[in-house]
Order: sequence, then structure tokens, then C-alpha cells
Amino acid sequence: MAVALTVMVAVLVAVDIAGGALLRYAYARSTANPIYRPLAAGTTTLILGSSTAKRGFDPAALWPGSYNAAEDGQGIFFVAGYIRNMPAASGIKRVIIGIDPDEILSGYRSTNTRNLKRLAPLAVADTKLRHQLRLADPLIELKYWSGLYPFRGDVGGVLLKWLAPRTRGTGYVPLPRSMGEVAPWVPGTAAAPPPSAEGLDALRDAVAGARARNIHLIAAVTPIAGGRRRDRDPFYAVAMTTARRILAEGGACDLTAVSDADIDAIARDGALFHDSAHLNGAGARRYTSVIRGLVEQHCPAMAD
Repeated sequence: MAVALTVMVAVLVAVDIAGGALLRYAYARSTANPIYRPLAAGTTTLILGSSTAKRGFDPAALWPGSYNAAEDGQGIFFVAGYIRNMPAASGIKRVIIGIDPDEILSGYRSTNTRNLKRLAPLAVADTKLRHQLRLADPLIELKYWSGLYPFRGDVGGVLLKWLAPRTRGTGYVPLPRSMGEVAPWVPGTAAAPPPSAEGLDALRDAVAGARARNIHLIAAVTPIAGGRRRDRDPFYAVAMTTARRILAEGGACDLTAVSDADIDAIARDGALFHDSAHLNGAGARRYTSVIRGLVEQHCPAMAD
């Protein structure tokens, strides 16, 4: 009985080790990997951020070779982890990030940290990402002794999209609804809180990662219905001032500091929003076109 049990354990360990090795090899070449997917399609302009970026930037209104890799429920930690794990020579010329000032404030208190499991296979080698995954799962270090564990729930998807890569589309799906008329935004009177150390560190990480890969980084804050511009909201003043300094030090194109009447007009027009925070298809096309023009005007080298 003891011998049989030992043999069974040895077989299970061998399967785990071999299976993990196969999946790590496949994942690096599978379009199930959110980093590899746009690279396989020959992307040169990448959009990253949370749902406001996912729904707010239409790649069709940008330069050829644009892809929207932003994801619902993600944010600055996802952006930093994504850029940190991009290959040194990726073919990406520029990355547009949609900054969410709330996440700069909340840091690891943001509920979005739970969604970093989307990048779980990358945490095998990325200790910073693994530390962040531990926020939602204190046993993560122990679990990562298993070669198969990081791929739980998507083993079939990783293998299928390795053997048959899926590279069609631009990653963008427009939202259909229109809010119509919305009440104008009135700034609050609450004092501006200080930014979190974690949020700022993640922004520094994203900026440094892009610079190390010779990628032009472009930063924007999408508008909110009713005329609210979070990049100018007094509540975010301290966070945005610090974020702008980090962007400037890293040589990024900081569109959060640019005043533009066209974006103000978009923010006031409820017909361009699906809900209070997300642009619909028409709004995204219009907003993205404005962003492209601002890049060409304020940082033309990044539009080449």
C-alpha cells in the first residue's frame, strides 16, 4: 500500500511539473495570454486601463494597427503588470493608458486588485504580481508550488488558442445605449485626499516599463457624463498633481494636463454615454478622434 501510494504521488508530481512546463510554453505563444494576443496581430498602438478605457477608446479612430487591451474591472496594477511582462522587442510603438484617479487614491484597497488573477500565469516569474495576488489569497505562494495551479480554469483555452491563435478584431466592443440629457456636474467640497503609495508606485512602474521598452506612453483620463472631468476635479487635485509629475519625469505624453473644449463638450452630452462613467460607441469614436488630434498636436513624435 505504501509503495502504491508513493508511486501515485510521484506520478501526480510528475504530471504537475510536466503539465506546468507545457502550459508555460503554450501560454507565452497563446492568444489566451492578453499580452500575446495583440502582439500576434501586429499591433503598434495599444490601449490599456479599466472599463472606462475599454469602452472609451475605439481603435478604428486611431492609427492603423491599434488594439484595445483594456479590461473591465482592471486598472493601474493591471497596466503596470501588463507592461512589465511585455517582451523587450514587442513591436508596440505607443501605449495609451486610461488613468482612473480613484485607483491612484485607493491603492491596494481597490476592489480591482481581485481581478489581477487574469494575469495569474505571469505571476510564476513576476514576484511583484504574485505579491499583489496574495492580497486576495494569502496562500498564493504555497499554491504556486504547483505547476498547473496558475492556469486553473483555462487549461483548455490556453492550449486551444496556442494551437489555433485568434487574432481577429481590435479588442473593442461598443456600448449601445444612450443616456440622453444628464444633469450638469457640480464639484464637491470635500478636501482632496492624498494619493496612495501603491497607486503611485504602480504608475511609476508602468512609466518605467514603457520607457525601458522604448514605447511612447500617452496618458489620459476619460470624461464622465454631466461635464465631469476627473483630471480637473478638485477631489483628485493632489493625486493628479503627483501623477502628472511622475508622467513628466518618465517622458510620457500627459494629456491629463491639456484643456480641450471638444472633450468638455463630449462630457456634457449625455447622448454620447452609455451610463455615467462609460462612453457609448458614438461617444468613443468622437473622444478617440479628439485624443488622436491632441497627440498629434502636443506630442507629434508619438504619433509618427
